[in-house]
Amino acid sequence: MDLIAMSMTRLTADNTSEFLKRFNTFYDGIVRSLQLDFANDPAGVMTVKIEVRDNQRDFNDGWVSVVSLQIKKIKESCIRSPGESYLSLDDGLHLSWHDEVAWIEVGWLVDPPQNLEELRTSYVYAVASHIWWRAEPHNIRQ
Repeated sequence: MDLIAMSMTRLTADNTSEFLKRFNTFYDGIVRSLQLDFANDPAGVMTVKIEVRDNQRDFNDGWVSVVSLQIKKIKESCIRSPGESYLSLDDGLHLSWHDEVAWIEVGWLVDPPQNLEELRTSYVYAVASHIWWRAEPHNIRQ
């Protein structure tokens, strides 16, 4: 495990529901960065940073936290431009587990994908077995 993952929490099928509830399924979140890196892992590591409301924070009515997701052991992924802004997660983040593998879809599909073919229609998705996360308060300049 690398140093970044050590300061993060592992996302599993057992805690995904609680995670999504804490961040209101990421509805109206803003993707601040999205990166796919193959430098240290041939399977790639997708890192996504999302500005979102955190239901466990009181400051500023929960706005704004930055949730960093580190997606590892990627079996399939896609990051492509939809030709318009997909940075606003109007329909939330879709995340589900299927036989120890997570399907994560970042803000393009309106409804959760029902199968892999539907997931593949998204502009940003990953199929992976390891997801780590961390929430930090956003530094809002006054």
